Amino acid sequence: MEVQFDGFPACEPGSRSLCLAAAQEHDTDALRAALQAADVPFHEPFSAVLCFELTPESLRKASAWWSVLDRRELESIRCLLSDQREVPTVARLMQSQRLSSLLAWMNGQWLLDVLRSNRLMTYFQPIVSASDPNQVFAYECLLRGQTREGGVISPYRLFTAARDTGLLKSLDAAARLTAIACFQSSHAPAETNVFINVNPRSLDDPCRNLHAAVQAILASGLAPERFVFELVESDQVTDFDNLLQILDFCREAGCRVALDDLGAGYNSLNLLAVMKPDFVKLDMDLIRDVDQDAYKGRVAGKLLELAKELQVKTVAEGVETAGEWQWVVHHGADYAQGYFFAKPAAVPPQPEVQVPSRAVHAAEFGVSDSDAEVVAVGTDLGSKRRDMKGSDK
Repeated sequence: MEVQFDGFPACEPGSRSLCLAAAQEHDTDALRAALQAADVPFHEPFSAVLCFELTPESLRKASAWWSVLDRRELESIRCLLSDQREVPTVARLMQSQRLSSLLAWMNGQWLLDVLRSNRLMTYFQPIVSASDPNQVFAYECLLRGQTREGGVISPYRLFTAARDTGLLKSLDAAARLTAIACFQSSHAPAETNVFINVNPRSLDDPCRNLHAAVQAILASGLAPERFVFELVESDQVTDFDNLLQILDFCREAGCRVALDDLGAGYNSLNLLAVMKPDFVKLDMDLIRDVDQDAYKGRVAGKLLELAKELQVKTVAEGVETAGEWQWVVHHGADYAQGYFFAKPAAVPPQPEVQVPSRAVHAAEFGVSDSDAEVVAVGTDLGSKRRDMKGSDK
């Protein structure tokens, strides 16, 4: 087992010590009690500094007892890998990593195993024509992981671990390559497009970070214009120069771009002006019960009007009921996505929505649900669970 975390050099077990220092006496007492309870031999080279030989077994035992420490203690206690012959200074210890960082690194080792063994997979959710939901316009690629036993690892768990362990860039890049490969092998119809998530916060050098994805697209033999890079967590974007580099790189490769979660956060309208995207996705929280909430309906309606004036195609995300679907059709959304049409699946699913002609007519003219029968087959309309996407959505 090789030990390495947060920039510390790798070390073989037994060659180094892990030294822990606490600024307050009661934190030192709590740490001493935890190591004693874990039966981990340690020594104190000087006051408030506890050191023990670093081995897989000692690290496992110690970390099991560190879980009883509270958050403040984990943040205040510092840790440092040092040579067994070295006596670390207090100054060096105070500049070292927090104990919470070490625990996050340890808890994320399973993610490293997933990445190294290529146990990522893509689920697909259809984006359908709003007025004809059995016509699939595109599939959005949603990341999943796989345990060694074959179980599915949720995107929430993947991206939480990636943030905690500094692996967000690696996971985001691997997710894109996995999505391209899975879409290529899915044998989706030639006219079907694909939305692939991109988290701008994970791209410090857009040209370098996206180069592998673009090369994979070109090597796939699929037309680049079928690929849409969807910018997620856009409400947290602050570096607009970096964002424009991302957009330019994608478009120069022949791909299109989408802005996710329009209507969420304070930044989305500003981003709409900066990005000039090919597609915008209305935030699913805005679509939830939009047919029953007049205030929400006014906001969503104006956003759809604005996008139409700007000649930007719209996707209503998170549609889960017939009423929500009828509302987005009536208010001019181009496309729709959600559990009402199909759940994400490893094999690109085909929606099975029975749309009687009178239901379409009712939707176009804003007639209530009671005046039109809409039946969704094979979907889970009761679910309110949001699928966590690509970079952390």
